[in-house]
Amino acid sequence: MYNGKTYPGQGNNSYIFPGVALGVICAGVTHISDEVFLIAAQALANLVTPADLDLGGLYLPLSKIKECSIEIATKIAECAYDQGVFSFYPEPTNKGKFVRSCLYNYTYEKSVLPTTFSWPRNKLIKTTIKRPECRKPADWSHEES
Repeated sequence: MYNGKTYPGQGNNSYIFPGVALGVICAGVTHISDEVFLIAAQALANLVTPADLDLGGLYLPLSKIKECSIEIATKIAECAYDQGVFSFYPEPTNKGKFVRSCLYNYTYEKSVLPTTFSWPRNKLIKTTIKRPECRKPADWSHEES
């Protein structure tokens, strides 16, 4: 919002494309039609609350971006299975749960690595690298003798 007016932002890159990609990959859609983007836009619009609009936002807060992507992906998967343009079998009964199961989990539950690494206490050994001798400029001559 600027001077009391609401202006649109980068909705495609932040809100639309991640959800579209997730839905298309989950359902195995091989052709992305214009309808996919209309479904995504409608799903995004339905997520924006009156409180978001009162604050001058056209989109929901970025803190809710993950849920937004999941909702868009779910709507796209539902449409893909309704229209028969999917390639993932068998059809999941709960599309929302199915989409959530396809999300990448970037947290590790258990690791064999320590959570911190200690710095070596011994003194570092100073090494000297002997460089090869360079040819003198006189040696750079390309003239044959």
